[in-house]
Amino acid sequence: MAGGVDDPLIHLNLGEAYSRVGNYRQAEKSLRAYLKAKPKDVDARLRLAAVYRK
Repeated sequence: MAGGVDDPLIHLNLGEAYSRVGNYRQAEKSLRAYLKAKPKDVDARLRLAAVYRK
């Protein structure tokens, strides 16, 4: 089975979902958790920057 509780993509998807509903604090937390596992993901860094702009 691919993925799981420790799958970084869960944090990325949560960050996107939180951002869409305006929960920017949780979006930041989730995106930062994702970036700990995938620090070179430029798209995720841009998503985090968008959260900071809000």
